[in-house]
Amino acid sequence: MKKILFTISLTFLAGYAMAQETMSLGRCLQMGIERNLNLKTYEGNVLKGKHNVSENRSRLLPQINIGAGLNDNFTPPVSVTDGRAYGKPYNVTKTLQYNSSASIQLQMPLYSQTALTALEISKTLEQLNTLSYSKAKEDLIVQISKMYYLAQNTEEQIGIIKDNIKRLEELRDITQAFHDNDMALSVDVKRVNVNLENLSVQYDNAKAM
Repeated sequence: MKKILFTISLTFLAGYAMAQETMSLGRCLQMGIERNLNLKTYEGNVLKGKHNVSENRSRLLPQINIGAGLNDNFTPPVSVTDGRAYGKPYNVTKTLQYNSSASIQLQMPLYSQTALTALEISKTLEQLNTLSYSKAKEDLIVQISKMYYLAQNTEEQIGIIKDNIKRLEELRDITQAFHDNDMALSVDVKRVNVNLENLSVQYDNAKAM
């Protein structure tokens, strides 16, 4: 497949420099898909839709809550009580310096119509976002391909016109020489000049394209 030349401007701090890079259609498509802002918006919607589906689905799944704690009593409190029941004048009770606790809780929704409806809606929106992204991507590919082949066709057209102009210039010189020697009419010279002028206009239009 023939490749087309695109001029890429490279900006430097000290000024500007021009470089040329030969780019295939595949490379042009890749750059267009990666850098198109409209396509990035659709891509963000797809990602957002996936998050919404995951969030709504998680509401229907079992949830486990685990907690743990550890207390450190630097100066454990001491309590004194009557110890005659134990044969002592008093009884001293010391509190433990360290104590810990742990808990686990399991929650399972049996049925939630609201959560189920939200999940179905989020799935539908995810599908719509995915289809919109695919459609936008296909449209972008078509547009880039049309531009690429239009540039190729224009380049070929410019080359053909240049060749035709060169041939007509040779024919004009020959016809003018014949006319100078009374071997051709002035209308023949004018006809060649008109054709040459028309080709020049076509060449300028093709370059502008």
